[in-house]
Amino acid sequence: MFILPLSSHARGKTWVTTEYQFDSRDFNTLNFTGFSALPKGFSVWGFVDFEAAKGASERESDLATNFLEIDLRTPRYKGLGVILEVNSQSGSKNDLGRAGLYYLPKYDWLDRINLFLFFKAFPIETDGEGGQFSFAWDLKFPGLLQGRLSAGGFVDWNFKSGSSKTTHVVTDTQIRCRIAGNLAFLVEFRKNEFLASKESGTAVGLKYKF
Repeated sequence: MFILPLSSHARGKTWVTTEYQFDSRDFNTLNFTGFSALPKGFSVWGFVDFEAAKGASERESDLATNFLEIDLRTPRYKGLGVILEVNSQSGSKNDLGRAGLYYLPKYDWLDRINLFLFFKAFPIETDGEGGQFSFAWDLKFPGLLQGRLSAGGFVDWNFKSGSSKTTHVVTDTQIRCRIAGNLAFLVEFRKNEFLASKESGTAVGLKYKF
């Protein structure tokens, strides 16, 4: 998955980012992420990852598979809103819909420390079972390297999501350093418990915000 500059989303801007990363598990990732405010306080956010097929014996440098996630969010009331999500990935019968709530806390102390938090919970899935809880964060360091340094991450807990275990965790932590303009160098620490033999890896790459 991606890591995005979540604080941009808090300001309600329309934006698109792209990343290209080289993973220590011998596959590459091309990512596009976007957010846009809609009329009446609604908003839409989503991303698509293109990656190599996992488990190949040769180096997995081709972008053979894809994973798409799109969220539609209602206006918030005291930070709470309704969220609808669609997931789609390579292969047959891999589409999934979710419905739930999201929480976007807005406190002065968060602004003072340049921290952005976002939570979403999906008790309803179109497969009739399972659910997901997600937590995402983004932190800026204006006093370091002339404000070039930032970090962000997310954790997804996927419940009743497989036959081998009841919960699968997917998490990324990304450290970014802006090189020039909207171009940044990144290091990302990844864990995906759906990849049984290759759960953890480290990626390096570049990110550009349009």
